[in-house]
Amino acid sequence: MGSQSFDLRVEPWIDVSWKDPTSKRPPRVGLRDLFAHAGEIAGFEAPFAPAASGFMRILVVLTARMTGLDAISTKAEWQQRRRDLLAAPNRAFDPEAIARVLDDADGFDLFGPRPFLQEPRLALECKSSSGLNKFVWPRASGANQVFLSHDRDADPKPIPAAEAPWHLLTWLYYGPSGRCTARKVGDVDKADTGGGPLRRTLSVHPWGDDLYETLLLNQVYLPSKHGLFDQALWEAGDSDVLEGPPEGSGLAWQLANRFRHAVLLVPDSSGQYVEDAYATWAWRRAHPPADDPYIPFQLNEKTGERYPRYAQADRAIWRDLDSLILHVPAEAPVSHPRVLVDFKGRPAIPDEVMRRLRIRAFGYEQDGQTRDKAFFETTTPPVLSALDDPALEVRIERVHLAATQVGEQLRRTLRAAWVDLAGKPKKEAPWLAPAMAVYWSRAGEQFWRLIGTDEALPALPNAFIRIATAVFEQATGAYGVSPVTISKLETHRSRLFRGWQKETRNDDHRRRTQVEQSRHDGEGPDTGSEDEDW
Repeated sequence: MGSQSFDLRVEPWIDVSWKDPTSKRPPRVGLRDLFAHAGEIAGFEAPFAPAASGFMRILVVLTARMTGLDAISTKAEWQQRRRDLLAAPNRAFDPEAIARVLDDADGFDLFGPRPFLQEPRLALECKSSSGLNKFVWPRASGANQVFLSHDRDADPKPIPAAEAPWHLLTWLYYGPSGRCTARKVGDVDKADTGGGPLRRTLSVHPWGDDLYETLLLNQVYLPSKHGLFDQALWEAGDSDVLEGPPEGSGLAWQLANRFRHAVLLVPDSSGQYVEDAYATWAWRRAHPPADDPYIPFQLNEKTGERYPRYAQADRAIWRDLDSLILHVPAEAPVSHPRVLVDFKGRPAIPDEVMRRLRIRAFGYEQDGQTRDKAFFETTTPPVLSALDDPALEVRIERVHLAATQVGEQLRRTLRAAWVDLAGKPKKEAPWLAPAMAVYWSRAGEQFWRLIGTDEALPALPNAFIRIATAVFEQATGAYGVSPVTISKLETHRSRLFRGWQKETRNDDHRRRTQVEQSRHDGEGPDTGSEDEDW
């Protein structure tokens, strides 16, 4: 590997936004400054969402090591320690603890003898490299079409060393399964691997007022069990990859040492660029199962098996609040992320902190093997106070249920109308996907508007039925070219009013205001909605 060095503790590679935008602070920092000034930093910026998701887990492990939260054995003591840290007036991590955690390990150099999150033995165990274009997301490589990116394997463009850690994190957490670069260890010569531990998942994180608060709020109570492996990858030594991954426990093992891929970067002579890379299998057997604490789970009603709620790029985060913050019966087929469950412990999070907490979600819509569709990042307004505010929780639940039920009724109605007009069509209704995209977008705006105020809720689900009827008319209007067709469409549109609640005179002014707002938004009023007998 030569003498090249890129020390992630001091080299600037993390883009940050400062709470005081007028301060003359550097726009990019290393790990040491990130923790030293965490109370002054609003947040970090990653070049793409899956890299940010993986980086959050690395930061959570380092924070636990610095604060000692990972060494506390009782839940009550752990809760009190976190509460004390959140209430600390200086809002800063202990400088000595930062030095202890970052300086006692030699695994933070991107190109050192123990390169960060990498496997140095690959240079000897792989007959050939994987190529830089294969490593960099989302460059075209191999037989992929050149229109995916203007890159050729014959002439790969080196990337700055400061950019490489983000691609590395994406590979380890979201990498594909199946065919990979061949690696020979002893008598085993294989060229296939399993998918990354976060592949195709939705990852949700409480987001605070500054990075210091955010990192403490993302801590989870996962004490290590005596005698089990509990190290992060940069803390562990060489392992026998043919024996299978060890059974482990604790925060570091669960968040930063359950990778199926092994990666090694090849720097140029200056150590400022990466010019090649190896990406192959890390273990021949899967790790023991463990639920990631930032992923909501669901239950397969047919098999009874739990599985992560998969990321969908076209699904707004408010539609998943049922699996994040709302209380559900024990038999319900959803399971809240552990990080949010820990908010319910006592002593709880301070009220002033809870009132400003948002949720930031990172997702990567993929299949289970090699296809990658789209990644996304989104942040909600403050909603986590619903965990300790029954009135707000009920409000969110009512509005969420109304929006969801009307949305599903609109989907069924659009499909039925297409079948009625087209006979027995072989393809899905051409208006279905565009219409539902419009509905969920407008319903999302209405959702946040209704839960963002203390005013009494209007009659539900009327507010969303008005949106649904406007969307239906917009989607099908061009097809109403004859009296027969118009009659059929009107019959289907009328079915959207199932569940309509009679509105009282006290609601009249608010309802008319919403109709006017609908006109302003381009939704158009529903002519039948003026009739209180619906």
